[in-house]
Amino acid sequence: MTRTVHQQLRSSHDLVKKAASMMKKSKRAVVELLPDSPDNAQQDSIDTDKMMTLAAKYNLPLPINVFRHKCNSQIRPLKIEFDNSTNRDLFIRGFNKSIKTAEFFLLPGNHDVAVI
Repeated sequence: MTRTVHQQLRSSHDLVKKAASMMKKSKRAVVELLPDSPDNAQQDSIDTDKMMTLAAKYNLPLPINVFRHKCNSQIRPLKIEFDNSTNRDLFIRGFNKSIKTAEFFLLPGNHDVAVI
């Protein structure tokens, strides 16, 4: 019987961890195929400045955090975190409606830039 209680506690703990992870992800937008310089130590700062400037220019919610995960991909996805999912949704709609075409249209190979 103790084993069953322990398994239930572990399952409950895993469920809480998964729910917390989902809540955190619900506040993030992901921009794919945006130019990246993985070797540039200032890339996160460059990305943050760019997203803050664009959000202000297009009157969209300001992100609270902007970063890229370390990975082997030549173009790492850009993660943009907001204080709530409503602001994330507003940013995604605004990005796809205005920013994507106005700001990234002329970049070579970036006709596929997308935010999800």
